[in-house]
Amino acid sequence: MNSLRIVRCAWQSVLVLYCYLLMTVAVSGQESPQVRNSAQYVGSGRYEWTVCLSRDTPIPMLDAIDFVEYTLHPTFPNPVRRGEGRYFSLSTNGWDEFNIEVKVVFKDGRESKINHHLNLDERNDTCPKVSKKRAIRRRR
Repeated sequence: MNSLRIVRCAWQSVLVLYCYLLMTVAVSGQESPQVRNSAQYVGSGRYEWTVCLSRDTPIPMLDAIDFVEYTLHPTFPNPVRRGEGRYFSLSTNGWDEFNIEVKVVFKDGRESKINHHLNLDERNDTCPKVSKKRAIRRRR
């Protein structure tokens, strides 16, 4: 009976180690997740848009992320913002395309920086929307 417990415990340890290694490979195999956005024209030259991590991001990588920080164009009030939800989405509105600096911070302290061009022609549901905080980009 004791030897059966030892064998069972050994197999459980092997299984846990195997799952850990799979997760490590999945997370480190792709250094940065991809960033996507969706947008919808709402009139008067304005768009509602959402930026997020791709839904193709492996679940172990999503679980390893502490937070995602988006740096918007400096004309936005509070241009440095954090994403929310499973895919670290950020929803707001504006009238023009620009580059968004994305900083992905992992729970182990690693950081990955991504430059994403906001594309207002992306009229799909790529990103889950989050509650919108009004941020009006001022014209120059």
